[in-house]
Amino acid sequence: MAIRLWVLFYLFSVTLVARGAFYYVDATNGSDSNPGNSLDAPWLTLNYAINQLQAGDTLYLRAGTFYESQLIFTQSGTRQNWITIKPWNNEEVIIDGSLADFRATNNDAWELLDDDLHIYRSIDTYDMQRANGYLSENDGHWRLVTYEDFSTFSAANEYYSANPPYYYVGPGLFYNSSENKIYVRLQYSIYQASQNLRLPVDNNPNHIPLYIFDDNEVVLFSDTASYIHFENINLRYQNNAVEIKSGAHHIKFSGGSMIGGRDFVLVRDLAHDIVIENVNFKGYIPPWIARSDVKHPTPGRPAHLMQSSAVNISDGAYDVEVSGCHFDHFFDAIDATKSAHDLFIHDNHFHIVRDDVLQLGSAAYNVEIANNILTEVTAGFSWNGSGAPPVGQMGTVFVHHNVIDTSVFSLYGRMDPNNELDDKNDGPNGDGMATGRAFGMHTKSSITAGAPWKIYHNTVVVSKDVDNRGTGAGYYIDAFNADYPHEVYNNIFWQKWDSYIVRAARTEDGSQIFDGNLYYRSSITHDTAKYYHYYQQVGGSYQNFQNLNDFVGSGYWLATQSYYANGWDSQSVEENPMLDNDYRPETASPAAFGAIDLSSKNWPGLKGETFRGALAPIDNNIIFINGFEN
Repeated sequence: MAIRLWVLFYLFSVTLVARGAFYYVDATNGSDSNPGNSLDAPWLTLNYAINQLQAGDTLYLRAGTFYESQLIFTQSGTRQNWITIKPWNNEEVIIDGSLADFRATNNDAWELLDDDLHIYRSIDTYDMQRANGYLSENDGHWRLVTYEDFSTFSAANEYYSANPPYYYVGPGLFYNSSENKIYVRLQYSIYQASQNLRLPVDNNPNHIPLYIFDDNEVVLFSDTASYIHFENINLRYQNNAVEIKSGAHHIKFSGGSMIGGRDFVLVRDLAHDIVIENVNFKGYIPPWIARSDVKHPTPGRPAHLMQSSAVNISDGAYDVEVSGCHFDHFFDAIDATKSAHDLFIHDNHFHIVRDDVLQLGSAAYNVEIANNILTEVTAGFSWNGSGAPPVGQMGTVFVHHNVIDTSVFSLYGRMDPNNELDDKNDGPNGDGMATGRAFGMHTKSSITAGAPWKIYHNTVVVSKDVDNRGTGAGYYIDAFNADYPHEVYNNIFWQKWDSYIVRAARTEDGSQIFDGNLYYRSSITHDTAKYYHYYQQVGGSYQNFQNLNDFVGSGYWLATQSYYANGWDSQSVEENPMLDNDYRPETASPAAFGAIDLSSKNWPGLKGETFRGALAPIDNNIIFINGFEN
């Protein structure tokens, strides 16, 4: 893939970096009138320091917090002379874009407006677009709701309502643009009480620090910026921690952490050669916010602006690599919903993502999603209808060696006494707790040509999907090209609910192929009829199959031999994969062998594996996880 070639070239080129000048900046002991070229005479502000940098220069940041934002890079390094920004001697450095008035305990920045509802208003005025924020670390650092309407912000009702003033969902902010003042309400919600998360402990904002910020960016790379490397810097508290404008290229972030607003990293259309590695993304989306609070009603969604992502790869951005990062407590993790290409997303850990880990546009191409671990996520990797890839690029999305666990329920639907929400928001147990599936779908009607993926050597653990599509691995997009089928090989599919594993997989038209997979269902307490669901396209006929043996040899299975000689799933099995707590199979597991040979495919990431699933088997004393024998 082109992205792999670029990475190799990048690694080669950085070894040739010619040293420029070394500069220093110290937020405590510096002065912008200093020459900045020694530890004894550092500059004071990043805004000044950045504007002095040229190709090959290194800017060292001394320990502490720089209370700055809207740091704009317009200059460029060169392929052999990158501009580098990094801490001195591995010191801890934070760049913080929050408003100073609200950071301190006992700040006297607020006046009480409504004692019953615990609503306060800022004493001073602020010229902002909107007010975003977080609680302090002492109160869990959870994200505050950015309310878009005062009536919702001040609502007494906390149950779902499709009508104004809708409903209050928890601590948050409202910015009144007519008077340029910020309103805050810190009353804990009914869901916080039920979860024993009555935060903040003190709902008087004068007594606690809050991190409040506008809709700007901490660091912005203009269209002329290139060959710039940020290393081990912690960026926080603006709507975008980083914005990379169209035309910017060869921008790298390695190490450090990011806390932002709606999109922590925003990569604009046609920005390219972007590397994000080993960054700790901290979303802090609260567990007391239901998914329905973000999605419903339209208009009127109280927590609409929490529909955010850690990395937003816009439109046709290309050559973007995201690797070794940790994503924790997000709504979406990565969005690339249009026509991005040459993406390499690998070796990341995604934990507690309330919607999609990745939304990928159907027009995207040359994409590799590999060796990622997804735990406690609602949905894994999802199609997003955006047209079609260029001619000759169909079938170049490779999804392999990922662990995808969507089996843990989270708060999906708010209490709905008037039954206004779709019943799926109640979840399978009627308590509002639910989950999605490993492979999701958005705006299917906008997929105008085939959008097949190559899904191989993944370990997929699912439960009852709210849309009742099992793992979602079946290709149920109308448009297809039989010369470029959707292919699903050598995966482990573990269904913890008595529900579908594979559903809506067409067997007659050559749109897809399944083989070498291990299927397992550990629950037998619900609807035993819905195990598999395959259907033929002609006439729309379909049939549920309770087990793999019932499918193999059926008329639906025989139809697959017209384009796949052995017939679907001829080398698949229905067995317990015997996974340990790290999703690895024991050596005696049927997942430890039996994979079909994919070497002729020349797909990325294949190393002659004979095991099924994402991870090689182990030979240890195994403690099996839910549903397995000890």
